[in-house]
This record gives sequence, C-alpha cells and structure tokens, in this order.
Amino acid sequence: MYIWDQWNTNHIAKHNVLPHEAEEVIDGNPFDLDVQIINGEERTLSIGETKAGRVLIVVAAWVEEEQAIRVVTVFKPSAAQREQYDKWKGVTYGAKNKDARISKSRRRSRVVGRKPDDS
Repeated sequence: MYIWDQWNTNHIAKHNVLPHEAEEVIDGNPFDLDVQIINGEERTLSIGETKAGRVLIVVAAWVEEEQAIRVVTVFKPSAAQREQYDKWKGVTYGAKNKDARISKSRRRSRVVGRKPDDS
C-alpha cells in the first residue's frame, strides 16, 4: 500500500514521473543505494526499473502507523548511477550467471530492496 497526497504527487510530477512508475520501481525489487535519517524519518534511496524499462531512483519512507510506503521523491539517475545499476542488474539477472540472480519473490520487510553483492 502507498500513501499519495497532493504534495508528493505534485513533487514527482516536477520530475516527469507518475505515481504508478514509483510504485513499479519499489514493487520490482530495486537495489538500495542509501538509507538516510531526515527529521527523524528513515528514507531509503533505491534504484530500479518501471515495467516500461525506465530506470529511476525512488526515495521512500515506511509509515508504521498506516503500514504503507510514502514516496518522497523520484528522479532520473546520474550517468554514473545508471552505469552502476546496469552492472548490478547484469550480475543478478544475467543469463551468464544464473546462481547470482536474486529471487523476485524475496521481499523486504520495509521499503528496502536489496543490496548488490558486488558493491
């Protein structure tokens, strides 16, 4: 479940992103880039793809009271972040290394996705 309000919907629209795209990234088992505490709130920065193949970075927080994810912002990764994502994706999903794949069924307990094995 996701929490969408006028503020976060309008904010991600400034980055040319729709709410369903942010949800697709999170639901698609993204790679976690960082966890930050901002104003006492734990926010996870994750990189992943939409169903259409668009690579995005999503910043989201788990809201315990509502048992839901609140998307803070979403944006396009830098060239370096995209290159690193493609490397991680190749290792975990590539046909050459089936043993390194991470199961899509493996879900996180909060917003977090997974940490790449070859940071």
